[in-house]
Amino acid sequence: MSKYAVNSFLEMLYKSALPKETVNTDLVRRRDEMRSKTRALLRIDDLYALADKDPMPTKVGSFESFGVDIDKYEMAAAAELLVPVYVLRPKNPNGRAVLYLHGHDSFGIMGALTQCEESPYHKFMPIKLAQRGYTVYAPELFGFGEAYLADYPAGTGGTGGCSPISDWLFDCGFSMAGVRVFEALRTADFMESQGTSRCAVAGISGGGLVTTFTAALDDRLAAVVCSGYPNLYKTSTLAMPHCVDNFVPGMLTIGESPDVLGLAAPKPLLAINGDKDPIFPIDGSKAAFARLSEIYAAFGAGGALECVLFDGVHEFDVERVSEWLDRTEW
Repeated sequence: MSKYAVNSFLEMLYKSALPKETVNTDLVRRRDEMRSKTRALLRIDDLYALADKDPMPTKVGSFESFGVDIDKYEMAAAAELLVPVYVLRPKNPNGRAVLYLHGHDSFGIMGALTQCEESPYHKFMPIKLAQRGYTVYAPELFGFGEAYLADYPAGTGGTGGCSPISDWLFDCGFSMAGVRVFEALRTADFMESQGTSRCAVAGISGGGLVTTFTAALDDRLAAVVCSGYPNLYKTSTLAMPHCVDNFVPGMLTIGESPDVLGLAAPKPLLAINGDKDPIFPIDGSKAAFARLSEIYAAFGAGGALECVLFDGVHEFDVERVSEWLDRTEW
């Protein structure tokens, strides 16, 4: 290795960025401080400053998929930001609602809702939940599906180009993660306007990232499923090529990835990964689970945390997730 290689410098920056204070006796104070700092790094309040108080959703269409009735709404999340939100209406409602946050898919959220060439890791999770009685709210997240960057050459498949959008946002002082978390929070506002004041949130991959931050910031999200994402930054997003939408400048000053997800404590949390996931590897998942266990135990809420490594890759374990939501009180 060249003596001019930058590895040692990056390692030094990584260690110096992480907060020196970890789990301690004053957990609520630290959690509240870290939540405020996370909100500031994502610039959530600046994004809300661009929004009307009411997201003013308008129903624009309906269709059926796999026997589930789905309404499409347009939500004015902020000035010049109109977000499609799909509401899955179960035939036999169980009185519970889930905010579903999708990850990368060339068809956006539709890859998880309809019989198209979908990303296999979604496994139609929102449809499966609706079939079990859950009302599911599923926004089309910024930069995906219909919410793409128009006229971007690589966006013909609906991906919209995370890189050019992120470049634009970074130069304006924002991040893709911040905007997507803001959209998730606005969807929670929409849900509350529909009479849903408490719900679960579930997301996978990039949706797991949005779930991590959203669950940390909003206590209306009373139970959390984070799939295909719990790991360490050092062993996943910093260890191999990952999409630029995974990164927020300064996020290591909050802590490693499980420290951020741990800000959801003491809410019920299912952290779940496939044991053969190539981009969120097993050793990092085990380290994240150990850290989450430490945080939840310090809150006296060890029973609210379930960490699962299942036999699989970068995908949902539909039955485990569904069974956990069914039996968990929230």
